[in-house]
Amino acid sequence: MRQETHRRPRIGVLTYPRRDGYRWLKPGATVSVDAWFYGLQRLCGVVPTAEAYLRAHAGRFPWGELFARHGHAFNAPNVDDCVRVLCTDTLLPAGQCYVNALGVCRAAIRRNPLLRRSVRYAEGLAVHPTGAYPHAWCVIGDDVCDPTWPDGCFATYFGVPFDPIWIEHLFRRVDRIGMTDVYWSQFASSIETYLAQRTTADH
Repeated sequence: MRQETHRRPRIGVLTYPRRDGYRWLKPGATVSVDAWFYGLQRLCGVVPTAEAYLRAHAGRFPWGELFARHGHAFNAPNVDDCVRVLCTDTLLPAGQCYVNALGVCRAAIRRNPLLRRSVRYAEGLAVHPTGAYPHAWCVIGDDVCDPTWPDGCFATYFGVPFDPIWIEHLFRRVDRIGMTDVYWSQFASSIETYLAQRTTADH
């Protein structure tokens, strides 16, 4: 496994450590005071979920209203499930969630073609101990498998799942990876058409 690295973004007067290893969050591990403080805030309703945040502030994101209509909330990551499906307990580089999520979706399908119908690439909003961010993650059924955030079990996720093969073709055509970052205008038409067709098919 790659050597552990640390990143300490600020949360008020506290800090939240990041480690590159799922083992850090397995039962019996020591979790920072920031994470427990954040969890307590969520239980008390002080911190909004990703769904509540996006619905309240959809206008802040160029893709917000579309994703608020078509997206849904996902269950928080279960580390052991992620390791089982992705066959690794090592996280990919922070700050590259779009590449990470697409890569592990495709790798999981290559290793086990039976996952073709259940593994999805998702983009949307995640609310995390350090704030609310556009983010990308993998979806297995309705469960998040986040290859970028080791503390994802403390986050909430709301977004739109996509067929990873379809989204990879779209990324190659546009020559960009990740639509909810700064390149939305290059993806908007294709995503609107895709979601409209999916909605029609569901009905």
